[in-house]
Amino acid sequence: MSRIGGCFIGGFIVLIFGALLTGATHYLERYMHPFFLLTPLWLIGLVETSGNPSRRLAVLATVLGAVTLIVVPIRLRDALHAMGPDCPKCRIGVPYDGLAAALEARGFKSGTLIAADRHDAGNLRRLFPEARIVRTERPAYAPPMPASDLTSKVAVVWRKGSEKRLPKETAGDFTKIAGNVAATPERVVVPWQPYPPGAAERKWIWEIAVADPKQ
Repeated sequence: MSRIGGCFIGGFIVLIFGALLTGATHYLERYMHPFFLLTPLWLIGLVETSGNPSRRLAVLATVLGAVTLIVVPIRLRDALHAMGPDCPKCRIGVPYDGLAAALEARGFKSGTLIAADRHDAGNLRRLFPEARIVRTERPAYAPPMPASDLTSKVAVVWRKGSEKRLPKETAGDFTKIAGNVAATPERVVVPWQPYPPGAAERKWIWEIAVADPKQ
């Protein structure tokens, strides 16, 4: 067996032992990259040694076609379930555009944006590329604050169900920019149409607070 083939077998064994020893059975495809990084090269090598050139092409086309026919319907089903009316997290369907529009309507375009949820922080980065994004959920992340942010608006975003005041984890950066102003949280309700189009509309709810820099 080649070294690459050994890496494939070794990665498979590590995953099996991980499941048996820790109970970690929910392996997502992105978790597989470190374990099977060289597997495509190994499979191509197997095809390369499978016989005459015409047979190699037929074998490769058959393998790729079979994998496509198996994987695509599974991924399509998962994608539709992730956007269906009963989805538990619905991450790919969260209406962040509506949340961003609500922040912009209150004057926030750049500056410091503090998010209590890591998914909110990551997705709002895409919609506010010029903003300094701070995440308070562990592992917390707060990039260095440029001097310009001390003269720009600051916004805080957190999910429904939290207390009707700023989360305590956001107080540091918020106070540094806005001072000791009494920020009044506002509830933002963004409608979302799950798949299929005839399904009942759902609502996503956030609490936000936007403040001007201290004078």
